[in-house]
Amino acid sequence: MKKLMLTLLSIVFLFTVVLTGCSSSSGAVEGPGEIIVASDYPDAYQQYADYYEISHQEKKVNMVAYQDPNSENQEDRYVAVKKLLDNENAPDVLFLEPEIMERLAADGYLQPIDSLAKNKKYNLDEYVPGVIDYLKKKGNGTLYGIPLSFSSTALFYNKDMFDAAGIPYPTDNMTWDEVYDLARNFSEGEGADRTYGLSLGYGYENYLYLQAAQRGLMLIDDELKNVSLNTPEWREIWAKGQELIADGIIAPTFNWEEAMESGVEPGPFADNPFMGGKAAMALLDSFEINFIDERFQMEDENVQPFNWDIVTVPVQADRPGYGGIIFVNSVIAINKNSSNLDLAWDFVSYVSGDELAKVLTKSNYDTSARIKYVKKTDKEINYEALYKLEPVDTILPIPMDFLYNYEGAWEVMSPLSDNYNQVMDGKIDVDKGLETAQKQMQEGLERALEQKEKQTNEGETPEDREVPAETTP
Repeated sequence: MKKLMLTLLSIVFLFTVVLTGCSSSSGAVEGPGEIIVASDYPDAYQQYADYYEISHQEKKVNMVAYQDPNSENQEDRYVAVKKLLDNENAPDVLFLEPEIMERLAADGYLQPIDSLAKNKKYNLDEYVPGVIDYLKKKGNGTLYGIPLSFSSTALFYNKDMFDAAGIPYPTDNMTWDEVYDLARNFSEGEGADRTYGLSLGYGYENYLYLQAAQRGLMLIDDELKNVSLNTPEWREIWAKGQELIADGIIAPTFNWEEAMESGVEPGPFADNPFMGGKAAMALLDSFEINFIDERFQMEDENVQPFNWDIVTVPVQADRPGYGGIIFVNSVIAINKNSSNLDLAWDFVSYVSGDELAKVLTKSNYDTSARIKYVKKTDKEINYEALYKLEPVDTILPIPMDFLYNYEGAWEVMSPLSDNYNQVMDGKIDVDKGLETAQKQMQEGLERALEQKEKQTNEGETPEDREVPAETTP
């Protein structure tokens, strides 16, 4: 099977060479060579090794996992990566989450990429600036990993609905209040014929986290002692969301559990009123761009395709130009202590280079981190909206130290979603929801702190602890 895959890849590669010329990294390292490349799931990244080996006939790439991905008890990911790097057969190149990259860089395990790129005349200006800036923030001003792709959030809008209403389209950098005012023009009708001005996507939490991130709000203090949710700042976000849903401006999220219990078969796009033509605007992830029109074709004849476009997510009135969401699933980094630094760079520069990006962008739903390939189709879409805003530092309103080093960190967050959803659905009022969530989250924080203290007193370190896969951040 692998031979067949390599043959197909060879054909694709040969056509690419004919069209674009020889590999940018070809010949950079003379003679045979071998490197170790590590990731969580080697199979997911095997294609990069295959392409490299095809184009570099004397080179060998050994893919390894940080730990057995099939094991029921997964070790903390950072601990697993660190152990591998401390091993005698440490990997030369690593595919990492930005958060793991951040910690490894702080601990001195990674090679600065920006200085390497400068020495090797590798042009980082060809990447989306917001993505590079986001990763530099993770490295305290230094770039330690190269992004292959990214995702973002944008405000999608139904051009046909705006045209029919004779209302100008949304624009980049609109404030939330401006978007709410626009949305009011489309909130009308009853029952199945009801239309809304704005959909928050598939759940309310993304809206909550985005609002908090743009305002710089956190849920837990830096000393990890107190939860601060029941505050005027958080209350304003909760109350505004509930008000807009109660007024019919924002579409309520679809409850699959209630639909199943009712025995009524949900219609096409029941959980996505924007795709169903029932919402004029929607906050959606960027991957929707790449197959939204395909999904129209897959549904039944009752679904009516429409013309659409995107603009940036709304911003806070006092922070214009700020508040975008950048999510990088994986970066490629180099072990600072690699004994094969030149070959490691040759692999990294090829895998992240223009030539391979051109080939892979056509089959990847994520958006290429290279500006040149952000646009995937001939469709005229405002792709710049995905990265035009300065991105928020973090989308999660809790300290990363707590998330990484304390058991039950995610359990502390559960009451937030549970109570917020009930408030947004009108099942409980804002004050009750905030009070209950504050109390439950504080209790969860104290349990996590007690567990941490117990582990410390018993001499247990994070290296000794196994973390179930589903609770690993």
